[in-house]
Amino acid sequence: MNGLRKNAHRTARARHQAGLTLVEMMIALAIGSFLMIGAVSVFVNGRDAQRTSDTLARMQENARLALSVLETELLHAGYWGMNSTPGLIQGTADDGDPVAFPVAGDCGVNFSVNLLRPIDGVNNGYGLGCAANGGGAQPNADTLVIRRASIAPTPPTAGRLQVQTDRLRGQIFNNGAVPGGFPPAPDSATHDLVTRAYYIAQGSSVGANVPGLRRKTLQAGPAIADEEIIPGVEDFQVQLGVDTSLPGTAGRGTVNRYVNPGHAILDPASPLFDPDAQVVAVRLWLVLRSENQEGSFRDDRPRTYADQDRAATNDRFRRALVSKTIFLRNRRSI
Repeated sequence: MNGLRKNAHRTARARHQAGLTLVEMMIALAIGSFLMIGAVSVFVNGRDAQRTSDTLARMQENARLALSVLETELLHAGYWGMNSTPGLIQGTADDGDPVAFPVAGDCGVNFSVNLLRPIDGVNNGYGLGCAANGGGAQPNADTLVIRRASIAPTPPTAGRLQVQTDRLRGQIFNNGAVPGGFPPAPDSATHDLVTRAYYIAQGSSVGANVPGLRRKTLQAGPAIADEEIIPGVEDFQVQLGVDTSLPGTAGRGTVNRYVNPGHAILDPASPLFDPDAQVVAVRLWLVLRSENQEGSFRDDRPRTYADQDRAATNDRFRRALVSKTIFLRNRRSI
């Protein structure tokens, strides 16, 4: 009897300790595989969504910064200190005049001191007389030139182009000595001359294949330097809001047409030049592009903006198009 009980206990213990059958193991593996695939899929999708979110946030932040820089420049375009009439500022010269002030690397004859054109530009091209940085300028992108005086007065500094103004006149100088005939402050003021040309370069600090917004800027020397503003900007388009109504008439100071930079209506050398036309607003477009391609993404959207009608690129870069219209403060002198 005791032997039978021992055998029964051994049999029960053996059954209790027996391993999984092959069928049970395959079912367990299948369930585990499905769970693992689901977990990996959730992880990958979450990672891709996070990367997309980061890319879009970075492009939006870059767009805000670029537009902020350009807006600040445009709001002060045509500001010359205490005198708002550039024709009364001695030393102002255009590309048809002899060189007024030598500037190292200047982007054309008298490019830095052509105060009569506080807002200028090139449509669908670079067009400056100085080499573009970053592997050259981006094809078909616009160039925007802005000229003004520094917002705050500055001390006279040798080797820097500056403008001295009072209520009646002004004069450009670069020797650090205030020109004679001007009353002392606060009846006259010294400001640095600011000349900047914004363009898109094919390369940037991020990489030779990542375009970026750059500018040529007048600095001490006097000389022209090249600065990067924001990498990842693929296109830059500009249109000028022009008022063609006669001075003193109703509606003077409001936009009645938008034209591209260099339009004949603003070119004194053109038979279509309108001496009463003034630029009262500037409309900007920027195309931001991601730094890297995304394997599962395809940019299949055509884009129409400014004078551009661009087909879909069908590559794997993400893009964002932003625009802004800026109404000018100093339009009387433009």
